[in-house]
Amino acid sequence: EVRLGSAVIRDNFAHSDQLFVDLENLPPLEPGKVYAGWLSGYEGVLRRPIGKIPVDADGKAQFTVDAPGRENLLADYDGFVLTIESEPIPDVPAGRVLAWGQVSLNSMEHIRHLLVSSPDTPGQVGLAIGLLQQTEEVVRHAQFARDAANAGDLAGVKRHTEHVILLIEGPKGPDYKDLDGDGQLLDPGDGFGLLPAEGQPGYVQEVADKAKLAGEASFAIEVTKIHSQHVQDAAANTKAWLTQVRAIGLTVFSDQDIAAAADKVQQMVVLAERALNGFDANNNETIEPIPGEGGAKIAYQHSQFLAEMPLVIQQVEMTMPPVAAADTPTPIPEPTATPTLPPPSPKAASVAMTNFAFVPQTITVKVGTTVTFVNQGQAPHTATGDHQEFSTGIVTSGESRTITFNQAGTFPFFCEFHGGRGGQGMSGTIIVEP
Repeated sequence: EVRLGSAVIRDNFAHSDQLFVDLENLPPLEPGKVYAGWLSGYEGVLRRPIGKIPVDADGKAQFTVDAPGRENLLADYDGFVLTIESEPIPDVPAGRVLAWGQVSLNSMEHIRHLLVSSPDTPGQVGLAIGLLQQTEEVVRHAQFARDAANAGDLAGVKRHTEHVILLIEGPKGPDYKDLDGDGQLLDPGDGFGLLPAEGQPGYVQEVADKAKLAGEASFAIEVTKIHSQHVQDAAANTKAWLTQVRAIGLTVFSDQDIAAAADKVQQMVVLAERALNGFDANNNETIEPIPGEGGAKIAYQHSQFLAEMPLVIQQVEMTMPPVAAADTPTPIPEPTATPTLPPPSPKAASVAMTNFAFVPQTITVKVGTTVTFVNQGQAPHTATGDHQEFSTGIVTSGESRTITFNQAGTFPFFCEFHGGRGGQGMSGTIIVEP
């Protein structure tokens, strides 16, 4: 058996939108022949041409291919085929199949729940994607609590600590309530929770369970079995660190001293960052997928490695099944540097809530102007006056709220999820002139 390398689908612009192929030991070809690559799905019935593979003089090739529409390639593809073709390369494989790397379809069912979509999550987000995103939110709000402590804002410390607890526990957690006593329950999470509770599996346990099922599935390949354990270990580490964050956070609400609270939120930040990024416990300058090291990022990355496609030279002649044409890729939209807002009228203005910032951060308007706050991001936001002069309430993704300013003055404001009074984090200013 001659190992040629492997192909794996990973992130570039979006989730699982890039194919990475690393090959070696490719034998030289006779004149007029070239190596061609094909993504395949559903036992080869669906395939996508990659084109000619550039091979160097040592028989090595390393390249990436991006999905033109930034689509999730794992939704349709579970194999990579290497063929020898005559130029010009045909639209469908016609030459010898040199290697075909295929993930077990039984494993792929669980891998797709991790990385494409799950029927059980809000918005049917993939479980490993949800774990990564919600752990990122925990880190963000722990850092907001630290910023509030540095500003001497004890109420802000408690507000953001409440956000951390709600994210970790989810709606069915034992401490999912108005912990800071401000009369509000502002949950920046998606409602699935990270840790398990009665009637709520949570992202951490669901990721571990699906990875285990992928590794134990019928005809699971060896690389899937190896990374299955890696994901389970990283999920267990993430659970342990998040549990510590929650335990420390719950003690903050009784603090009357900003110094005591500041020390606790610093501990929360350290542990939350470990839950996300992992921790180099053995000081070898690498965060590994082992007990005590890997966090949510490693769990996500090794969820993708579950679908790694090893390539070895086929010892028998192979033919591919009849092809089903792939959908025409959607062109990549040109990125925009700033959000697109409706043109203002003389008595109207707009502020975008995007990338955890208000854009523009400061605006000047006339008395009587109606300001529209548009949430162009994914997370929920508010726009709340520093002195409670106004509040949009919670504005979810795609929604908007309007506030009319009938008095002259300067009105600093902030997002109750991601900022704080006095210009902390996600904040802005509206200057109203006579």
